[in-house]
Amino acid sequence: MIFRVCGNGRLATLALLSGAAFFVIPAANATLIQTYAFSGSHTVSDTSSGGSASQTFVYAAPSFSQFDSSLGVLTAVKVTLTSTRSQTTVLTGSSSSSGNKQNTGNNGTTSKIAAPGIHSGSSSQPSAISQSGACGKGGSLTACPITIGPASSATNKVFSVSGSSMGSYEGSGTVAVTLSSKLSANNTTTGSWTSTQDQYKSDWSGNVGLEYSYDQHSDASFNSASTNADLLTLNFGTVIQGSSPAAQLFDIYNMLKTDLNADARLALNYDAANSSSSGDVGVFSFNSPFSIISALSAGSPDSFSVTFNTSQLGTYSAIYNLAFYDAFDSGCFGTVGKNTLTLKIIGNVIEKTENPPPVPEPGTLALLSGGVLLLGGFRLRRRRNKS
Repeated sequence: MIFRVCGNGRLATLALLSGAAFFVIPAANATLIQTYAFSGSHTVSDTSSGGSASQTFVYAAPSFSQFDSSLGVLTAVKVTLTSTRSQTTVLTGSSSSSGNKQNTGNNGTTSKIAAPGIHSGSSSQPSAISQSGACGKGGSLTACPITIGPASSATNKVFSVSGSSMGSYEGSGTVAVTLSSKLSANNTTTGSWTSTQDQYKSDWSGNVGLEYSYDQHSDASFNSASTNADLLTLNFGTVIQGSSPAAQLFDIYNMLKTDLNADARLALNYDAANSSSSGDVGVFSFNSPFSIISALSAGSPDSFSVTFNTSQLGTYSAIYNLAFYDAFDSGCFGTVGKNTLTLKIIGNVIEKTENPPPVPEPGTLALLSGGVLLLGGFRLRRRRNKS
């Protein structure tokens, strides 16, 4: 694992967990977000005979899929909340005595979102909400029982996960986000009451989401149009000893980004420590070392040429296993992506043969043939004369 702080990325959606409350929605930049719809209602009650009452309730605790490190490296993680909290107070009381009296409820809700790397301080959490009211006899008081509310307030937050906690969001498991609220009710009275009650209800509903921003892993290739071009064979063919065959040319690319949900593709570095070569490497020479591949940006190539030393007779073959890894240009969190290219170079050197006897020109052959015929005719004539 490596952690650094990355630039802004776009959003990725991972495979969602089963559950009817999960769904996905398109974001403005045409990406997707894991989202969980929730709704909950809880009540706390207090009477004037004792102190205040309070209780903490969990309204939702969805588990979201962790980030799949095969996609790339995380650049940012955000927990989003779009919701509404609603509160209602019901005051009841009975009294057989006359005279002025007042039954009061002072209530409130303090909500909290908990997830790895989210600050728990009140300044970053949803604001507290409160509700109060009174009923009774005297002045402008309304007789008990009374209902106050419901009163609603929007509760929307975006939490950026701290860098040191981003590792909790990477893996093949799940990460939990918990929404809870502490409800408090305080029932007080003045005057004579037989019994009173302050019943406080808090409803909370909305959507909580998890957003992953990431950069796609680097991807080395011999072909700019194919991510599967990880094997290249260069063949010098059969050449004469001592000759200088033309150099073989090739490129190594860092592929363009192919994942539409990723913000960018990481740059590419050559990994000398994990690269190797075997075979007749001594007869092949490269114009540049592979170490020039450093922070190679997406869509860009580094170009190479290789020459063949033909001073010795023989059949030659060499294999180069070239290793590469992600270059974190501005830093990220995640598992470093690695891949390997295989380069094979072959060639055959043969001995130069002796020059063959010259082939006579057609005119020379004609004269020679004519001379042979004349000589044959002359000898035939002499034999006839003797006879």
